[in-house]
Amino acid sequence: MNKNDFILFFIIGLILFSGHYLLREQSKYSDERPHSEQISKLINNNIYLESSLTVIPGYHYIISMLCKIFNLKTLNDMRMFTTILYFIFLIPIFYLSTHKNIIKTLQFFFLPIIFVFWFLVYTDLTSLLFILISCMFLKYKKYNFAGLFISLSLYIRQNNLFWMFYIMFVIFIHNNKRWFIEILDLLIQGNTKIFKTLWEYIKIMKVFFIGILFFIIYFLYNGGIVLGSDVKNHPISFHFGNIWFFFFILFLCFLPIMLYRINNVINYVKNNKKYMPMFLGIFLIGLGTFVNTHKYNQYPMFLRNKFLLFFTSNPLYTILFFIIVLYTILCVLTMDYNNKYIKYIFIFNVLYLGLSWLIDVRYYFIAITFFILMKKREKELYIEIYQIIYSIFFSLFMFYGMYQWLIFW
Repeated sequence: MNKNDFILFFIIGLILFSGHYLLREQSKYSDERPHSEQISKLINNNIYLESSLTVIPGYHYIISMLCKIFNLKTLNDMRMFTTILYFIFLIPIFYLSTHKNIIKTLQFFFLPIIFVFWFLVYTDLTSLLFILISCMFLKYKKYNFAGLFISLSLYIRQNNLFWMFYIMFVIFIHNNKRWFIEILDLLIQGNTKIFKTLWEYIKIMKVFFIGILFFIIYFLYNGGIVLGSDVKNHPISFHFGNIWFFFFILFLCFLPIMLYRINNVINYVKNNKKYMPMFLGIFLIGLGTFVNTHKYNQYPMFLRNKFLLFFTSNPLYTILFFIIVLYTILCVLTMDYNNKYIKYIFIFNVLYLGLSWLIDVRYYFIAITFFILMKKREKELYIEIYQIIYSIFFSLFMFYGMYQWLIFW
């Protein structure tokens, strides 16, 4: 570890310790209740699921084991182990994934929708940790380990199945384009060698397929994806709300960069007028599909709900919302990326988000983390610095609002 690494992680560690200390006597925030109660059950060797828990308790087993090892069991202890887990594993893995890019790491750490969750008993960042580990092994073509960790992520959040499919897709098109051509040719010819080619793919992807098999068994046994008594509020059906709100949150979280790119957007529109009917179609579809009907999106204490209630309260506000959404989409299209697979991430993200009726910013952690990882630095360094400063103030605002029980994501 060099001097810059030490300074970066000393600052991050100090902030994490300070935030944890400030929240030491605070009671449970929102979904901390079912998560902490499930961990308490496991600490007491009670394997029965908390009735309101909707996810498989993989995260809960990790935290409960740490608590049992050190003979600790309070909510504050659970928060402490969760924060330590992120400090030791998640943040360093992200840092290494950026090739030790301090700016990107700070933008990730202070990302406004993530920051308060560094300190809370929630599953989402642990889910992200397993996905990043899987992608790290994917980068070095260690497919068995990549398959193992993405399979384990399903037992933290079940809808990570879409990110498993994304990783399998990347392996297929990046390393094995010839397989698709060979399989197609052999299929047309009716050649039995097709089975040999398919078997070659299956052998390399065997851990992924084993993970999917176990998930199918879970699905059949449970009678669905979601656990617990809240199944009716998490149906398997397609909704556009999260898809549109994702781009609004992307705009909100990266406001300095988004505003800086206005000239790029103008030039893109001038040079790509043939695509304007498509964007007009997106605008019109959006106006007809952006609704706020989930009962959990009606409570104004949550900042996301304040935005949702505001933008759906008046047709003019909805139009304003979609102007922001379209502008953000255009910004994303004009940006430069250091990985060509960013377009597939957005495609899989649409599928991932579309199956959730509840609109929640926690569902955006994975795609926005990939966005930070893959986006190239803006030409003017000061914009990236402004972005960090903006994120710090936004995150501190959210932390203060949470601390004072005024607002939460």
